[in-house]
Amino acid sequence: MDTSTGDIRTKLARRADTQPLAGSARTGFTLVELLMVLCVLVVLASLTLPAMLRWQRGMPMEQAISTLQLQLQETRLAAIRSGEPWSLTLPQGGKAGHRHPVSASRTDDRRMQFQWPAGIQCEDKSGARDAREIVFQADGVVSERRLKLVDQHGHQTILRIDRLTGQATIVKERQQASRAAGRHRGVQTC
Repeated sequence: MDTSTGDIRTKLARRADTQPLAGSARTGFTLVELLMVLCVLVVLASLTLPAMLRWQRGMPMEQAISTLQLQLQETRLAAIRSGEPWSLTLPQGGKAGHRHPVSASRTDDRRMQFQWPAGIQCEDKSGARDAREIVFQADGVVSERRLKLVDQHGHQTILRIDRLTGQATIVKERQQASRAAGRHRGVQTC
């Protein structure tokens, strides 16, 4: 028995010296494997890049809609709390928009001022007398308005401001619309 056990140990020792165990001979990746992984990553990047760019282009419009909804809600609540009409003046031509009581002149309180994201323009589609100003009555009611937001890529979103709730809801979205078409129809810019 001792000789057979000794023979087995000797054979295993020789095998370890001359032939590495299966799978332990490789210490890294081959060039072909690395190139395959690189190809898969390039394909994945090429598939996701257009979607990421569309998402990034749409962010200013989403920020503008969110800002408008927040300002509408805060102006409506201020009118209800104070018991007097409040005005929301929309940004135009680099001037900040603001909210204030109708009886008071424009406020310089920075908390009540806001600005559109870069590249966003607003047009009034409802034919209101003062396109920039939205007035909330003391009970929170506002005249119904339609606003068109246009970004620098020509994408348009038309919003309807509900008379009773003061909420802005998206009526229509258009991709790559012509800005010149809106200017020739006598649309007021806000």
